[in-house]
Amino acid sequence: MKTIISVILIVFIASINSYGQKVAIGKFSSKAPSDTLYYAALEAIPGIQFTVKSTDNQDGIIQAEQWSFGVDKQIFASISISVKQEDGKSIIQATVTSCPGFLAGAKPIKLALQLGDYIKKIIPDLKISAKDSKSEIID
Repeated sequence: MKTIISVILIVFIASINSYGQKVAIGKFSSKAPSDTLYYAALEAIPGIQFTVKSTDNQDGIIQAEQWSFGVDKQIFASISISVKQEDGKSIIQATVTSCPGFLAGAKPIKLALQLGDYIKKIIPDLKISAKDSKSEIID
């Protein structure tokens, strides 16, 4: 009986974990100045259906969120973007987090890649990579 209860408990915990918060990190680099990348990232956010929550041009930080539709709005996902200079290149690091419990919508790694694709429309030499706990994708 203890074995059956243990198995049920493990399956229950594993299923709760699958509905938990998921995170992916997109890393994009270019020879363009960091200000150019910052404004390109800012311009790309609505393209992936996110809303800018806050910005700090001096520190190169952008916070954005994706909300559900309807009367009872809830946050589906959030993006934290940091733009900086590194090894003679400008780097954007975008951390995409899906909120626990939301199964609909794109996975965080897909959202990170979509953000990179939108930025690449503005900055053609952009190099795109993204990773999550299961995979890594490099352009």
